[in-house]
Amino acid sequence: MTILSKEAINDGYYYFVNGRRFNARARYILPSDEGESVRLLEQHFCFKILPPVKPQLDEGIQVLDSACGYGAHWTTDIAKEYPNSRFLGVDISDGFPVEDIAPSNTTFALGNIAIKIPLPDNTLGFVFQRFLIGALSSEEWNSNLKEIHRVLKPGGFVELLEYNLEVYNAGPLLETFTERMFQGFKNAGLVADISIQLNDRLKKIGFVGFVTTVQDFPLNNSHNGEANWRSLGGSFRGMGSLLAKVYTEWEDRGIYKEYMDNVEKELIEYKSYVKIYTVYAQKP
Repeated sequence: MTILSKEAINDGYYYFVNGRRFNARARYILPSDEGESVRLLEQHFCFKILPPVKPQLDEGIQVLDSACGYGAHWTTDIAKEYPNSRFLGVDISDGFPVEDIAPSNTTFALGNIAIKIPLPDNTLGFVFQRFLIGALSSEEWNSNLKEIHRVLKPGGFVELLEYNLEVYNAGPLLETFTERMFQGFKNAGLVADISIQLNDRLKKIGFVGFVTTVQDFPLNNSHNGEANWRSLGGSFRGMGSLLAKVYTEWEDRGIYKEYMDNVEKELIEYKSYVKIYTVYAQKP
């Protein structure tokens, strides 16, 4: 049975399930804690794709890492590479790097990017945002993308990365998991196929100059696939409390862990993979 720790009864900002900390004021289905920071660091290096704005970054522009995540790994890493630019990381949770570790050209702010990005209009040269598939409803996506458009300067760029969670060459265990995951997303009001909707949503808001790439990412069946799985599989393991609300046998952490361990082995046999969508667009 899922147990809430005594720390769950606090100021209402966070709650704890099976020792993992979650944000109580966000739809985000994954934890917000040190364990998640480790997964996000692995994810960062799996999907470190630089945008087509290198000359501007070299020269110096204002940059937003939207929903920078616990640890703000993209913010700090890219800020070190481009010291002439200024980087702001915004997230709904407070897992920002301490001041003596963060590069001097970074700042951080609490904020809900689905409601209001804490910046004036026409401020930024570039906005980066990735993997919010487990965080926003359809209405929140529209609000978020409008906010990104608002804070970008004319001529500024946005880069969005999202999983397509349809798994290719899935074995029977992973097929069952993904079916349950999609139902869990639906129950939580999330948009499971947001990756293939991004272009249309951005066009309606007024973005132009689209460049979309789709890449295959193997899961645990190649050298890169092992790292990919540690990142994506870590998020799958973190969904246990969400899925246990419907599939009660997964309330038992041991049963859920054993299931995911068997999925991990199955990936090698079936050579499963997912697709990652990267969308660049410009504010005219």
